[in-house]
Amino acid sequence: MLTTKKDCRVIAVSEKILEVWSNELEYEGNFSLQVGQILVSQRFVDTAFEVHGVEIHIGSTIGMDVLRHFYNPPVGRPFDPLELDRQILTNLTVVGIYDVVKPTVVSLSYPSILRLNWDPMGASETVLGLRDSVLILDEQLGPESVDEITHHGFFSPVGFIKGSADGLIAAGAERAAVNLLALKTSLEQADDYIMVIGLDNIENLQTHISTYLASQVLVVLALPIMIMSLMLTIFTSESSISNRKGEISALRAKGASFGQIFSGFMWESLILAFSGLFFGVQFSIWMAPLMGSSTGLLTFDPVLYDTFLSNLDIPLSSLALAGAIAMFLPASYVFHVSRRIDVAEIGQPTVRQTYEIPEEVNLRYYVLALGGTLTVLLLMPLLVTPSGSMAMVEILSATLLLFTASYLGSRAMRLVTADASERAKRMLGEKRLYLTQSLRRRKGQFIPLLVILTLTLTTTTMMLIQSASLKNTISNEMGYAIGADLRIEAPDRPLNWTDVLESYDGVTTATPVISSLSAVGFDAFYVEGVDAQAYLSIGRFKESSFTSGTPEEVLTALDSTSNGIIISHFYATLWNVTVGATINVELGTEGGSHDTNFVVVGVMRSAPGFGMASTLDLAGVPFGAYLGFQAGRGGFALANIEYVSSVLGQSTTDTFLVGTTSLEDIEDLMSDLSTDEWTELYTMETLALGTDSVTGLFLSGMQGLTMISFLLCAAMGLTSIVLFLGSAVAEREPEYALFRAIGGTKRQVMSLVFGEFAGSVIAAVLVSLGLGLLFGYTMTLLTFGISSVWPILPKVFTYPFTVMFITIAFECVAMILACYFPARRAGNTNPAEVLRNL
Repeated sequence: MLTTKKDCRVIAVSEKILEVWSNELEYEGNFSLQVGQILVSQRFVDTAFEVHGVEIHIGSTIGMDVLRHFYNPPVGRPFDPLELDRQILTNLTVVGIYDVVKPTVVSLSYPSILRLNWDPMGASETVLGLRDSVLILDEQLGPESVDEITHHGFFSPVGFIKGSADGLIAAGAERAAVNLLALKTSLEQADDYIMVIGLDNIENLQTHISTYLASQVLVVLALPIMIMSLMLTIFTSESSISNRKGEISALRAKGASFGQIFSGFMWESLILAFSGLFFGVQFSIWMAPLMGSSTGLLTFDPVLYDTFLSNLDIPLSSLALAGAIAMFLPASYVFHVSRRIDVAEIGQPTVRQTYEIPEEVNLRYYVLALGGTLTVLLLMPLLVTPSGSMAMVEILSATLLLFTASYLGSRAMRLVTADASERAKRMLGEKRLYLTQSLRRRKGQFIPLLVILTLTLTTTTMMLIQSASLKNTISNEMGYAIGADLRIEAPDRPLNWTDVLESYDGVTTATPVISSLSAVGFDAFYVEGVDAQAYLSIGRFKESSFTSGTPEEVLTALDSTSNGIIISHFYATLWNVTVGATINVELGTEGGSHDTNFVVVGVMRSAPGFGMASTLDLAGVPFGAYLGFQAGRGGFALANIEYVSSVLGQSTTDTFLVGTTSLEDIEDLMSDLSTDEWTELYTMETLALGTDSVTGLFLSGMQGLTMISFLLCAAMGLTSIVLFLGSAVAEREPEYALFRAIGGTKRQVMSLVFGEFAGSVIAAVLVSLGLGLLFGYTMTLLTFGISSVWPILPKVFTYPFTVMFITIAFECVAMILACYFPARRAGNTNPAEVLRNL
């Protein structure tokens, strides 16, 4: 090193492995190499300055002697440096400085050695690991040196295996971890000296794959949107073809055959279907990345979006399904309608003159039917627990109820609006007569429109509630799983390390946690030793935590009873014991077990930091299990740490729960602890629900689906207004012409039509808000039934009124503005031209 010497580990690498390691290590400068360049660790730099006063920085030129042979002279023989087989390297330019900040497969592959470092009188230190190393290209050493070091060097050779993504997918994504574990087993069986690490990464990979596969079921939540699009297609087809009866009649009169007219319709429908398929695939490509890049309600991460977009893959099965939906169903319906209309008699009138009789139906029939539908909706998840396949059935049933409620609500809404118009004499004047009759008569045009508007707005509201409720429920679970403001998991520390923690500013109190796998008879569970008073102060308890009293009462009783124990409600029922009873627990120790009598001082269902007290009470996989905080086996019981530690003879632990005034006040503590690569710190901030976490992946899918639903619902709502109201205006041209003929101005006709259309939109919005709140509640319950996470706490139903108001108001304003164009078209009706053609 310049003019001084310092030993270190030399690691020969390739450019490909450096690309992978760049994601595992922190570095400054570059993390790529060419011949004549070198990467050094931060500790290597610090030691050089500490021992020799030499500063190494990016751009420095250093040299080194690479010792290719491990040499340990026999006893009684002098040391021969030639046996080290040196290779001298000079003029190596430092292009980057790296550091290990967390334990990874890379750092674990190059473990440190505990020995004296540079001070012969000092304490032993961990050296020659990845943190005390340099990286050079294998080309710099040459193939002969690499072979010599591999077979005769100081350290065992290390190899890295990268799984083939294509191969793992081809073998079945759901079996990726199983196949990698099989590779591990075969390697270890092939050579007794081979050790394979990285199983945690494989398990994490499988968990993410399983979560992704489980998240695919979220597609069922988009079923209402798909059905709405088909409804809109069918209604549009029927309206389009029905309005062309006169055109068909004229073509038949001019000699066109059945086949000619039929083929014309079919070619037209096929062109539209292909166009729809093309644009649908394009929108799918743009919207699919939102499922993984969403960060909140109607927000997404552009960088993640670009990553998912660049790695997007569309399965052939999805294209086939899209083609069937986009082409077969509309084409088959057009085929049916065109055959029915094409046989129309020659000379059929070109203008439809039928008069619809005003609807005279009692409103209460629709109200009673709607009330019954909503009652079934609310009772369904309460009577039948939504879980697994049953949740899927209930979601499909809720979708059917959504369409039923939208239809009944639309019919009732028309009658209510008509009655309101009839009573608004002072406000509307004589316009009320037209509005009342129009609302009661126009079933063919307005019922489909109102149903679609109600469905789109209800679905938007429902999805917003689902997404917000899921996020807040998971956040609530996350805080409960951590158990305190700060959770520390570190290599064994003495139990009185809490004194050190409490000496930091911002720390109010702390408790160590001791775990012992124990049993009562054949029922195994963990006994968790805590400081009862400290745990009471820092634990994030809920009303549902304890069943035998409040947290204050139960933990105070535990603190006052040295051999007290708090057991789960499940085991209290199973063992038929109550508060005050004595139970014999077989505590697991390092050398075996120890029978101990405990006095039951409380009964619980769950506790912060440990999860559900009995795993048999879990209805699914709890959130804490993904963080490693849920106690395994049969669950856990709480006891006094002093008593448990004395019985076990244990004076160290690896888990501490810390209470703080605020996380901002403990920055010094967080900074000091973060320097230890083996220490894990857990807070609500460090466990942010990003897409790299299992639960965050599921939540991101839900939020992305909400955004996609909003965009599609808004598009379908605006499209339906333009189509249906445009058709309604064309149908009513004689009425508008008559208004103009008897003295009505263009502005009066336009205001009359705009008021009618806008009033219907506003009424649809009001009905949709009510339906959305109810369906949002039920669908939230059903969503948890298909979720990869099952909350152990009561679900947090959230109604994001601000976001809902902004979103629905935006859609409402856009729809009302869309009503202006058909209204303006109605106002532009030429009475002379229209009445002359009657």
